[in-house]
Amino acid sequence: MSKLEELRIEEDRAQIELEKAEKEAQRIRLSIPELIEEESRKRENKLKEFAQREKAQIEEITSELATGLGNETEKKLKELAENSEILEKAATEYLKKYILKSGALAE
Repeated sequence: MSKLEELRIEEDRAQIELEKAEKEAQRIRLSIPELIEEESRKRENKLKEFAQREKAQIEEITSELATGLGNETEKKLKELAENSEILEKAATEYLKKYILKSGALAE
């Protein structure tokens, strides 16, 4: 085999390797959008999971606050009811005295 034949064989091998490399590069170029889409889906799923956890936490805190506010409201209403009885008695006493004084002044 002559040097020229050896060079042609090497050139053919190099051409085959080049074609393989070009096919592999094309396959990679085609798979890049798929990889990007997959990563995008993963990120979106992570964001959804995070949002769900945060929403659950917010709902829990809101429920706790509502319960606390309800309890506090009931407590204040009881206090107001007790105070209104006291105020009603005081107003009645005042009116009695006022009426008695008015009657005493009228005589």
